[in-house]
Amino acid sequence: HMGQPVYCKAPLLARLERRFGRVLNTLSSGEGHVVGIFQVEGTTHGNLQLIDAGLLRVSTRFIPVESSYEETVADALVAAGRDFTKPIRLEISDDTLAGKGPPDFILYDTSARRCYMEIFGVQGREDYDARKKEKRRFYEQKGVMLWDWDLSSTAEMPTLPTRVEGRASPT
Repeated sequence: HMGQPVYCKAPLLARLERRFGRVLNTLSSGEGHVVGIFQVEGTTHGNLQLIDAGLLRVSTRFIPVESSYEETVADALVAAGRDFTKPIRLEISDDTLAGKGPPDFILYDTSARRCYMEIFGVQGREDYDARKKEKRRFYEQKGVMLWDWDLSSTAEMPTLPTRVEGRASPT
């Protein structure tokens, strides 16, 4: 949209590829949507030089997602007119859920005050399977409602929890 190229030095490009590899894969596959913030400076020759960038995969409604499965759930929640939030992790050291990381979504219009939503998409990794069990155990111990989609069990998204009319998200 700018009408002129933005140049990027190899070390910065390598850092961006390490930092945003999954998002860049989304761009190269042509599936999904990505938004970016770019810091550029003009050079003495009138060109634009990339200084830094941030990239984020989003759904068709600009909801941050980390995978095509999260995008499927986000789109289904929007299409159904559900009341939900998408917690985002701002730092790697995020201690949301006592060190377990934030849930993928939180749904507010169910029989419970909150329904935590998790999409477990990674398969065949022992560390991920252990984390999945730990997260499920954590939700059970807290006595909260959990909806999850475990792709090691089914490729089809489970039915969303029943909506309870009159429920609204906390303000």
